[in-house]
Amino acid sequence: VFADFSRSIGVKNIAEYEEKRLAAAEYRAKRKIELAEAESRALGALDYEQSRDSRALAKKLKKKIGALQKKLQEKEGELKGFDENIKTMKKDLKSDENELKLQKANMADRDTNIASVKKKNLELKKSISKLEREVMVLGEETTKLRGVRDDVQNQAKMEQVHLPLIGDRRKRKRGGREAKGAPGELDFDMLKNNRDVLDKQEYEQIKQSYLDKISDLQSTLQKLNPNMKAFDQFDDVMKRLSNMKSDFDRKRDGQELKQKFFDEILQKRTEMFRGVFDHVKKNIDSVYKALTKSRKHPQGGNAHLNLEDPEKPFLSGIKYTAMPPGKRWREMDQLSGGEKTVAALALLFAIHSCHPAPFFVLDEVDAALDGANVAKVSEYVRSRTKDDSLQCIVISLKDTFYHKADALVGIYKDQAKETSGSLTLDLLEYDSKHSEKKGKEKQATLSYSGVFGSKPGGDHKESGSVAASPKSVGSHRSRKSTPARSRKRTRVEA
Repeated sequence: VFADFSRSIGVKNIAEYEEKRLAAAEYRAKRKIELAEAESRALGALDYEQSRDSRALAKKLKKKIGALQKKLQEKEGELKGFDENIKTMKKDLKSDENELKLQKANMADRDTNIASVKKKNLELKKSISKLEREVMVLGEETTKLRGVRDDVQNQAKMEQVHLPLIGDRRKRKRGGREAKGAPGELDFDMLKNNRDVLDKQEYEQIKQSYLDKISDLQSTLQKLNPNMKAFDQFDDVMKRLSNMKSDFDRKRDGQELKQKFFDEILQKRTEMFRGVFDHVKKNIDSVYKALTKSRKHPQGGNAHLNLEDPEKPFLSGIKYTAMPPGKRWREMDQLSGGEKTVAALALLFAIHSCHPAPFFVLDEVDAALDGANVAKVSEYVRSRTKDDSLQCIVISLKDTFYHKADALVGIYKDQAKETSGSLTLDLLEYDSKHSEKKGKEKQATLSYSGVFGSKPGGDHKESGSVAASPKSVGSHRSRKSTPARSRKRTRVEA
């Protein structure tokens, strides 16, 4: 806020300006006291010399007093200059404070605008969801109408009634335009009385006129001589219709059974997913708190899981929000690399609490973590291995992580043989509970074992370690000048 003001007066920040102003005030007060004391001593000496009738000495003292008074006037002039500077600085400070208030008001307006935009976005999402449901309903109605249309076409075929279809060889142009649509669909342009129905009342009138015509035609047919073979043809057609209907009913029943089976599987799938999701959602906050709590922040951070669309969980994503301790809420992609790592580990262990795995392989999960977070993660992994009987294989480059393992596996490169080798070390043998003598013997063996360095007189140019144990495992890779291509990972079976 006071950056421009600080640069204008030549200081780094406003705190430095306040320190200098206080120091100048103290200096002025001190100088006033010193000058007053000097004046008092000079006047006393002058009175003493006058009492002794020492004219020469009195003249000298008067001259000295004049010089001191002149000096005092100069200092008072400097003090006035300081006071003027202070007034100017206070005026600038007041203007900067006003500008700060204006900026805060602008930020409040922006926050209000952001809230309104978010509210509009939520309303748009609800509208889209409503429109999608309406589209689904219209699709179902369209399917039903298509079924009715197919039934009408089948009935027309059985009654040997020709319907104008698109793609028919007898299609004709009407009004200079060719019929549009997919082949096999009804061509309404070829109907003689093709018209656009405006409302339901007009549709009922047209329908009634056609029914009246059909009734007249049926009366006319009854007056004509009957076809004696029509009954036989009708029986054959009805038989074929019965077979087709039975086949259709059988397929429809099969389709309904399959649909029912599909719905049951979908429901079971959704229930299983929601069971796992609810468990992970319930436990992820406690796991994240355990990974992020400290003396300064004993409560740790907060983590939440939410479904973007609870009604259709498989057609949308999952919103994962993590808020580190002492920081405000931000999107996941705005967190630092270490904060993302801790959040990912919290999600991993929360999932593990629902479906425990026999062991974990953690490959350099501490690469983006600082020393404090490495200690927190290592302590948490250590506690989980003890409480849950969890086995971990950890590949790490930081000794603050892998020194808490139960065993180490070191990887090194043999320059002479151009091969990689491995060395193992059981850290439980070097526990502090053993005697001092035994610890010294083991430490002497460790000093040339090649786990943390090369053997005396050996050709090993670099060494690393991968920790492996039935419970927790730490790992280390050397960062020496050997090319990255020459460093290989080693798989360790617990």
